[in-house]
Amino acid sequence: MLYSELCNALEKIEKNSMQNYKIKILSELLAKSHEEEIETIVMLCLANVFPVDTQKELGISSHIIAQTISKAFNISKKTVIDDWTKSGDLGTTAMNLCNMRTQTTLFTSAITIRKVFFTLQKFADIDGTKAQGKKIDFLTELLSSADKTEAKFLMRTVIGQLRIGISEGLIKEAIQSAFYSRIYWKSLLTQKRNEKKVFEDILNEKDKKILIEPSIAEFLGKKNKEQFDLFLDANDIKTTTKETIEKTLKKSGFFSKSNNIDLCLVDDVDFGNKLKSTVSDKINHAYQVTNNLALIAKTSQKEGEPGLDKLKMRLFCPIKVMLAQKAKSFEDALEGVGTPAAIEYKYDGIRMQIHKQDDKIQIYTRMLENVTKQFPELAETIMTNVKCDNCVIEGETVGIDRHTGKYIPFQYISRRIKRKYDIDKLVKEIPVVMHIFDITYFEGKSCLNTPFCQRRKIIEKIITPDKCIVLANQITTSSVDEAKSFYNKALEDKQEGVMIKNQNALYVPGSRVGTMLKLKPILDTLDLAIVGAEYGEGKRKGYLSSFLLACRNEQTGDFLVVGKLGTGLKEKEEQGTTFKEISDLIKDDIMTQTNRSVLVSPKIVVEVAFEEIQKSTNYNSGFALRFPRFICLRPDRSINDINTLSDLKKIFQNN
Repeated sequence: MLYSELCNALEKIEKNSMQNYKIKILSELLAKSHEEEIETIVMLCLANVFPVDTQKELGISSHIIAQTISKAFNISKKTVIDDWTKSGDLGTTAMNLCNMRTQTTLFTSAITIRKVFFTLQKFADIDGTKAQGKKIDFLTELLSSADKTEAKFLMRTVIGQLRIGISEGLIKEAIQSAFYSRIYWKSLLTQKRNEKKVFEDILNEKDKKILIEPSIAEFLGKKNKEQFDLFLDANDIKTTTKETIEKTLKKSGFFSKSNNIDLCLVDDVDFGNKLKSTVSDKINHAYQVTNNLALIAKTSQKEGEPGLDKLKMRLFCPIKVMLAQKAKSFEDALEGVGTPAAIEYKYDGIRMQIHKQDDKIQIYTRMLENVTKQFPELAETIMTNVKCDNCVIEGETVGIDRHTGKYIPFQYISRRIKRKYDIDKLVKEIPVVMHIFDITYFEGKSCLNTPFCQRRKIIEKIITPDKCIVLANQITTSSVDEAKSFYNKALEDKQEGVMIKNQNALYVPGSRVGTMLKLKPILDTLDLAIVGAEYGEGKRKGYLSSFLLACRNEQTGDFLVVGKLGTGLKEKEEQGTTFKEISDLIKDDIMTQTNRSVLVSPKIVVEVAFEEIQKSTNYNSGFALRFPRFICLRPDRSINDINTLSDLKKIFQNN
């Protein structure tokens, strides 16, 4: 497949915000994909070049990308920077400047998806003293052959943000639409989509095999008799009962290659949802255990529903962690999760997922980043103190003050995540202890469908506590007073609060579930991206000191400003995260600069506390944080993990 075909589909999606339209374009793209290319296409639709478990990244700064555009199009870097300043997006800048390239770069050749994908993969392996120049040459070769649409999405892929609102959920819907029988019910057929009704799109279908309830056939005929008659002539249609529809689909596994049923039109919403969820539940489960949508797409294309059933959780392929919802009080929490409930310390550290098979240990963060090398003492302890052949355990790793033996804030231990050198020195300076609270895989079998109380018994059995690894501090109670007492003890021990867990809850990867709640006393916090800053004065002269914060619009991928941050950062390194430290982190990603301010490519994630969210016309999000305060850098969070505009709306409505 040519890269232009993918980019043209992405362009259509960017110009139309309707979810159903995006799913339609994506499903059509997947349906016509070759078996050897479908994984690549899914990954590029999510701006990924490597599977999650490879732990590789392109590692290129925004300014290097700007330099590449300059070289590929043979125009001045100043011209690139000027357009970048106006557009705020290097992809748009590449598109805008593509037509300005000089005669020497006009001779282009069509590029394929495979060439783009494998060139970028090779690009990531370039290392050494001349790596930067070689990377620019690799990227220049691709960009020189690109048309303006290809140039836009190529640059956005390198940055890691397509900014067109393609979410993992959207890809899952597209996979289902492309490879499984599509289900529509009556209320869907009367909803407007871009001034056209869904049933009109259905009536334009040709060469399809369709199961349809008599009442829907009558409904469509009344709506447009002439078009419905053409619809009947153009398709293989069988009018039948609910029972026959369900039996036919289930017998053939909902897979269009074997049952050849493209559409099912039914009357009842509940029945339609039931049919659709038969496949969607399996796609969701497959994603939970593999964290790999590209694999799911390929499996669906090749094997259908039976193939999904074969996908299992595997060692050294990290899955997304289960997340907690917030609780307002212990009364609400205990009522919500049921009693007796498990109450555990909520530790102020780094959430980790450890995979063990015999003598092989791999440690991953919540962002699924491999940090085994950064925590050698943990790997050594797990080897000797976790008594099983293979498992995947979860816990929170907390830093310890080596002089007092007391816990230290997350911001100190977070420095170890990105550290590549002098690791032995940091091991001595910032010792850690890991508090194990869950297990998701044990002795060759997944524990995702094992109740939490049983999972706790497994970790109690296999873990031998020592100075580096212990079980999470836990009580089981039905008493609000006992829970409050335990909570106060957690705060005395300098932890964030407590977790309240349903004893019979299953493990649901990647979901924020109501069976696990968190309660802590500090202000609400958000994970936000830094997108700009202003230079300081006085003691802060020469450093950036007022940082512009943004959430993410999950529909478009755009970053929307919600406020400025200056409080909570320190002047001296020994006090915590400093203005200098953040200034140094973002200097390579400054897009534009004046005497007083800069705009920054969003890469740095910070956790921010705030008093409340207010409506505001000052920022393009429509909201402003009241009294935002810096809590810590979040190197364990991806830019895709930051809070969304929907999150802010929800918080605003609930307060």
